[in-house]
Amino acid sequence: PDTTSLQLYAPKTTYKFTLQGGGPANTGHNPLPGVIIDYYVPHGFTDSSEIKLEIYDLNDKIIKTFSSKKPENFKTWPGGPTPPKPIPAKKGLNRTSWNFAKNDLPGVENVMVLGSYAGSKVAPGEYKIRLSSDTMSLEQKVQVLPDPRIDASPEDYKLQQELLDKLENTFTDIHNSVTRLRKVKGQLNSKLEFIEKEEDYTELKDKGNETLDAIKKWEGQLIQPRQK
Repeated sequence: PDTTSLQLYAPKTTYKFTLQGGGPANTGHNPLPGVIIDYYVPHGFTDSSEIKLEIYDLNDKIIKTFSSKKPENFKTWPGGPTPPKPIPAKKGLNRTSWNFAKNDLPGVENVMVLGSYAGSKVAPGEYKIRLSSDTMSLEQKVQVLPDPRIDASPEDYKLQQELLDKLENTFTDIHNSVTRLRKVKGQLNSKLEFIEKEEDYTELKDKGNETLDAIKKWEGQLIQPRQK
């Protein structure tokens, strides 16, 4: 095998089911969940370089992204999103897995969600895996087969995915809208503080405060900003 360049090996066809871990520390471990992805990092690879792993659906849309680097400026809080775990990128053979999940959903800063931000699981089908570095990109395909224990037709999976996509898009739109309006609210507060002592801007200040109240009311209808 070529050991002078980045290598991505063809993954095995994988059934869509997840093994659950757990038990005493001296028991055996289940294999990694989902599609096992093996790749080779050459010895000339520098630690400052990034390796990215992307999963594409049949429409050539990126549905999951992994990186060997920790994300910059990632924020979390109690009940907030979990920081993504970097994939291994040591020199030599590396192994990671994709558990069939799409990208995590966005959070709203300091708002607790009683659940998981993890994206939904994909339907059975063919998916593309792309491994890339600063200088090259490699691709392989993987076939995800349905769990043989589940009696479901391709149409059933199609309808399920349509519903999950609709729910995720709605969740994402709500959270992103709240985040955008919070930025507007911050800018408006700054402007109101700047003209607070100016007597000539009474009407403008009233309008600004009315807008702030409307934003707060709108936010409260979508999420629970004071949830602890």
